[in-house]
Amino acid sequence: MGKKTFLEAVDVTKSMLNDVVFMCESRMKPTYFTREGNNKLSFKSTILFSLFFVKKSIQLELDAFFKVLNPANVSISKQGYSQARKKISPSAFIKLANAVVAWFYKDNSFKTFNGYRLCAIDGSVFELNNTKSLRGRFGYVHNQTTSYARARASCIHDIENDIILTSKIAPYKSSERDMAMDMINELMY
Repeated sequence: MGKKTFLEAVDVTKSMLNDVVFMCESRMKPTYFTREGNNKLSFKSTILFSLFFVKKSIQLELDAFFKVLNPANVSISKQGYSQARKKISPSAFIKLANAVVAWFYKDNSFKTFNGYRLCAIDGSVFELNNTKSLRGRFGYVHNQTTSYARARASCIHDIENDIILTSKIAPYKSSERDMAMDMINELMY
């Protein structure tokens, strides 16, 4: 097989988004996204917007995105989008990413370095919304007056093919080495 294209990866994602079983497994409650017809935000459109690269304010991006998707003057508020996004399990995005990675490597037409996949692992600490629940879940740093929610993120990146194989977000105090071992073990199965 020749070089794989971005549009082929989009097709993998599209087929999953059109799969009713995937939708049923990926919503937070069985009653979410069950009504057909007047819903402005479907399961599919909510995920598609979540995958959209937001560069401006969320409201401007929502308006532009849904103008293309549905040219009738349908307006989606950022609050409406936020409520719809909360109805989708985070596992949906993991399944989508894993499906694209599996598709990419399925026929052994990817680049290697001396016959090996050349991968790098890197991590970073980033700031989260500073809420009590996120500070409790991921940890925090504090100065004399305030505590700031933080998390540690890490990923395994195939350098030759420029694709992230897996990633992980963990509490701020997590060990980068432990996270790396977890990701490596995850890839082995």
